[in-house]
Amino acid sequence: MNFKTFAFFGIPKNHPLSPALLERVNLERARVYFGNTMGNIASLIAGTVLASGVLYTLDVSILVISCWALVLFFLGGLAWKYEKNVLAKGLHVNTIYTQVPLRIGIGFLIGVVWGLFAFIVPADSYLGFSLSFIAISTLVIIGMLSFSVMPVQFFTHTLGAMLPLMWRLFDMYIQTKAFFYLILLAIALVWQVVLLLKARTNSITAIRAIILNEKLKDEVHRYAKAQEHIEYLAYHDHLTGAWNRRYFEGFLEDLLLKAGLKNQHVGILVIDINRLKPLNDHYGHHYGDQLLVSFVKHLKQHLKKEALLARIGGDEFVVVLPYANSLEALLDQGKRLKHALNTAYLIHDISVSSSASIGYALFPQDGQEMDTLLATADARMYEDKKAFNIFEG
Repeated sequence: MNFKTFAFFGIPKNHPLSPALLERVNLERARVYFGNTMGNIASLIAGTVLASGVLYTLDVSILVISCWALVLFFLGGLAWKYEKNVLAKGLHVNTIYTQVPLRIGIGFLIGVVWGLFAFIVPADSYLGFSLSFIAISTLVIIGMLSFSVMPVQFFTHTLGAMLPLMWRLFDMYIQTKAFFYLILLAIALVWQVVLLLKARTNSITAIRAIILNEKLKDEVHRYAKAQEHIEYLAYHDHLTGAWNRRYFEGFLEDLLLKAGLKNQHVGILVIDINRLKPLNDHYGHHYGDQLLVSFVKHLKQHLKKEALLARIGGDEFVVVLPYANSLEALLDQGKRLKHALNTAYLIHDISVSSSASIGYALFPQDGQEMDTLLATADARMYEDKKAFNIFEG
């Protein structure tokens, strides 16, 4: 495991994830992680100012205090600028495995410099070392609260801050044999272990929440897709994808009501495929089904966007034309469709010639009720099927 992937460790063992879900979880962790920088920098600045004041009261050189504070301000500014640049470019799955480790590195440096506080306080000041422990522990607590979704940041942050303090305390004990430093070292060690264990619990909780949230998104998406599919099946013909009779009837009733109120025309074309039965009898229904699919696909190419195409029977379709504002326009549309549908389709390497018989009805001239209009158009369709010339005159 390289550092890029190690930076994102922390997935609870009882939450096995698919590679795609793991990437989404890590991306969300990165978003939360980078979203905390401004608050951390504000805390760092406030803590640095307060700690500088403490060092000044302990008679530490202003030059030393200034250098220490400036380094922290520089690193804090670097972290802020880096996050601003990352957020401007956007977080993506293919970039976070570089962006996060770089930010962790900056955080580690901040922890190390903050931990040097213990080397700045006067060697003979018990108060100074006590304040060092308090100041560094406060930084660690802030880190624990801020970096739950990225435990590597907290661990490196904590080690960077606490190890210099613990080394300094151990060194002072070796030099002075004063039990004060040994006791403070023991407290620091226990404190660090306790915080790391607490941080691990917080991390598992935070990451588990992200995992559950992403899984919930998947469930919502699956439910929406299932609902969409159910609605599609409820109103579409399963074979051709055209609207089914249920949707068509509701659509036409509403359209006729609106057209009646506005004194508008509505055109209806009933279309029946010729030569479907011989194809089914000779080659089987599989060929007939494919002819229906090809027929609908071809028909849609010759209809305007406003037209509605529905399958209302085995080989019978209806086209509703809201824009047919006259009988002439309706007849013209019927002629063009009849010509276009007189074609051949390639079905399983067999060329099948087909045509269509078309009947028409115009609202309100041919009737004001849906059943009347359909009956009129259907009757004219059967006339066309017998004569083959209803649209030729």
